[in-house]
Amino acid sequence: MQHLRGSRIYENKQKKRINMKSFKLFIATSLISLSFWSCQKDRFSIEEGIYSGTLTRTYSLSAEKLTWSTVIKLESGKYVCTSNAYSVFHPVGGSGNFSITGNKITFKDENNWPDIGDHGLILNGEYYYTFIGKRLVISSKKGDGLCQYDLKRE
Repeated sequence: MQHLRGSRIYENKQKKRINMKSFKLFIATSLISLSFWSCQKDRFSIEEGIYSGTLTRTYSLSAEKLTWSTVIKLESGKYVCTSNAYSVFHPVGGSGNFSITGNKITFKDENNWPDIGDHGLILNGEYYYTFIGKRLVISSKKGDGLCQYDLKRE
């Protein structure tokens, strides 16, 4: 009886050792996988290239919402933004330098625009960005409303 009891204790200790080894192996594998994953390029970062999509301008006071096609080219810290907006809404677009910090992208337009139209349509100032699937969404509060770019990298 004592021998049978002793072998069960021995078996339980062996199972605990095997479980502990499995647990340690799982932890080691997880840490290695995590380190490889963290070394990969951030899949939510804005890459250089050409982005096309829409610019939507929403006015808070009138609840008016206007949408145009737009293209933004980002390269070496510089940007160019063009749009098919109607001339009555000019100036639209912009070009200059940009920088990214966290989830914010700051555009510094270098153009001398005439003092007419909605200057909120100039891609200038601080915007927040996020990714929805493969779409890049850039938005900012401008004057009495919101400017939002919904873009896809070409």
